[in-house]
Amino acid sequence: MEPWMCRFKAEGTVDYSQLTFDPGQNELIVGARNHLFRLNLEDLSLIQEAEWHCDEFTKGACFSRGKSEVVRNHNGHAGAGQPQKAAVNYRPKLRQSWRVAACPKSDPGEGEEGEEVSPRAPQEECQNYIRVLLVNGNRLFTCGTNAFTPICTNRTLTNLTEIHDQISGMARCPYNPLHNSTALITSSGELYAATAMDFSGRDPAIYRSLGGLPPLRTAQYNSKWLNEPNFVSSYDIGNFTYFFFRENAVEHDCGRTVFSRAGRVCKNDIGGRFLLEDTWTTFMKARLNCSRPGEIPFNYNELQGTFYLPELELLYGIFTTNVNSIAASAVCAFNLSAISQVFNGPFKYQENSRSAWLPYPNPNPDFQGFNFPSPDVARALIRCPSQKSTMILFSQPRERRGIDLFKVSVSSAASQQELICNQGPVSA
Repeated sequence: MEPWMCRFKAEGTVDYSQLTFDPGQNELIVGARNHLFRLNLEDLSLIQEAEWHCDEFTKGACFSRGKSEVVRNHNGHAGAGQPQKAAVNYRPKLRQSWRVAACPKSDPGEGEEGEEVSPRAPQEECQNYIRVLLVNGNRLFTCGTNAFTPICTNRTLTNLTEIHDQISGMARCPYNPLHNSTALITSSGELYAATAMDFSGRDPAIYRSLGGLPPLRTAQYNSKWLNEPNFVSSYDIGNFTYFFFRENAVEHDCGRTVFSRAGRVCKNDIGGRFLLEDTWTTFMKARLNCSRPGEIPFNYNELQGTFYLPELELLYGIFTTNVNSIAASAVCAFNLSAISQVFNGPFKYQENSRSAWLPYPNPNPDFQGFNFPSPDVARALIRCPSQKSTMILFSQPRERRGIDLFKVSVSSAASQQELICNQGPVSA
């Protein structure tokens, strides 16, 4: 495959973790630590480089708050959005399809001379790690961790050094470069972000800001809404914004385990009153079940990456087993229509922490978020789906044992799926 690959690496630059495209200029925009790049999509040649460093005062404040100069990744499965010390690899057009990947070597001690080491290597913590990179017309909206003081900028897409405005990155970008997050901008200008809202990372939220609609978020410090989530991806589809993530399952009674979720909010949600003030009234979530069926199912519980194919309304997901299980990965596909059907209910409901989880019917199965009912009806509807959706989406996996897969892409003809980034030893 090497003859078909193009490679880009800037001296002294690491963490090529964010990629997006400017199709009008046939360019690839890359976000790395302290840097933004514009690259030619054909051969990854450098068009423009823009430095984006933290100032010394911000760095000093980061150190004073107890953050060290280096940070090591958590043990266990790597997740979507974790920092990667890797070059950007690109394979030119082949059969009318292309792939882009940021793929580290599986062994930090191996590889060609001069290659970047794996994301397990120590990294400086009080730096500016780019975590949001979104094309919005002729502008580029980008956010960085900025030494645990996140900031966002609007830049000219064809000139990355031209900054139009700068705003706070709180609730739009994670503070910690190791925290997973996802974000998108709709055609009407609203920013939807799923990230940690605070310095400690203990307040995760799905948050809407900018645009003409009021800012809304998921309920704060409520584990039935979000329970230590790792956000993977988000999509603007029709009247809804979808979020895909994995989290600790509150409904699992025997020990601690991780489930994968599909979450959804209505884009025209304006929030509720009283207890739901400034809070989503249409947030629902359901479990994504990727498992091998049988008397004792073999589960792939941890979602790592997704790819949405709008022509067929199919969502492809990469799943791995839990950290204390047999190491294996699988690809599962889900129909958007099946996901939509799940959100019609019934739902799972728990009266209090000592009660059992019970089914709860949807009091308004025709409600789709287009025309809001009265606040009382909205509160009754959200009482269950906001806490836990009970319907489970099943999919038969395509498996790979002994290898960890983290990214998936699908050809434009929708006839072939290709795993474009993997990490870990392949079993014989």
